[in-house]
Amino acid sequence: MAQRARRVGVALIVAAVVATAGGPSSAAAAKRPFGPDRKLGRGLANVALGVLEVPFRIGVVYEHHGIGAATFWGPIAGIHAALTRIVVGAVEAVTFLLPLPGVGYGPIVEPEFLLNPEEPVDTVGRSAS
Repeated sequence: MAQRARRVGVALIVAAVVATAGGPSSAAAAKRPFGPDRKLGRGLANVALGVLEVPFRIGVVYEHHGIGAATFWGPIAGIHAALTRIVVGAVEAVTFLLPLPGVGYGPIVEPEFLLNPEEPVDTVGRSAS
């Protein structure tokens, strides 16, 4: 059982490295239009890493509202954001060849990638502007 858990952990790390390695920087990505390749990568990254929304949201709620809110509201916000990101990632991965109405090949959920430090997130899941 421990060996299987180790394999799964290694596979997740490899998937995260592959999803982020060789990808364009945010400045380069902003200069070129979105395409099917970026949509597929974004979808796979969001499915693989969407569960990280839970601890991430707990931390964001803690920073903005304190320990009481982080204890009760943080996990709820995190589970909601994780489910949203995973479902949207699956939709993007399955439909990567098709531009979606309203967004084309662009991101459905903001920020485009969860682990992008250049796109801050507020406590309700929209990019802070």
